[in-house]
Amino acid sequence: MPIYIHPATLVIDKKAVVKKYKGGLEQFRKDYSMPKSDRMQEDDELIAINAFNPEDIDIENLVTNGLSFDEVNQYSNDFAFVLRYSSEYWKVDWLMDNSVFAWHINTHQKCKERAIEISEMPMQNIIDKMDKVRICLLRFY
Repeated sequence: MPIYIHPATLVIDKKAVVKKYKGGLEQFRKDYSMPKSDRMQEDDELIAINAFNPEDIDIENLVTNGLSFDEVNQYSNDFAFVLRYSSEYWKVDWLMDNSVFAWHINTHQKCKERAIEISEMPMQNIIDKMDKVRICLLRFY
């Protein structure tokens, strides 16, 4: 399922983490307290670190642990910033977005379509659906 875009979201290609990050995906999850951290999201292809501002996300740790970043050109093909209220810092060919959700180009087509459908819903419809889910979940407790 696509990643929800917060004011600042650093989206990381999961394949890069598996291939390059010291200790791989398992170590990355430990380093970033996944899945416990409310600042993190993960789907089959992507990992996202969310913040209010891009400056709040430490990319130095990612680079120290093996992901690539060209400081001179301010570019990486391993990760990219997606900002909710403006354009990305740089584009990568494996990532698409619609300003509400971001998804990997290999994401299943039905998941992409659902993300687009949700992003086009009036906010009241989304709130109503969330309320129904909360009510349903409360029945289990």
